[in-house]
Amino acid sequence: RELARVASEAAGGGGATRGIPVAEARERLGAVVDALVLDQAVVTRRAAEVGWSPRYPSFGEGVAAAYREWVSGDDG
Repeated sequence: RELARVASEAAGGGGATRGIPVAEARERLGAVVDALVLDQAVVTRRAAEVGWSPRYPSFGEGVAAAYREWVSGDDG
């Protein structure tokens, strides 16, 4: 819910969200929903080995910038 709220804020929705059952989400979006509803953390040692680190430490801290980049079509 928190991630949906900050995504809504970044997209100009004022933080408004609306929950729907997972089965309904699957009907609308397909199998990707199963990945979206998991509590996930992505960790890779290789990234550090090549000197890469994320620009933002969390989704909440980077979502506004990512949304602005997405709507502008600028990929960095």
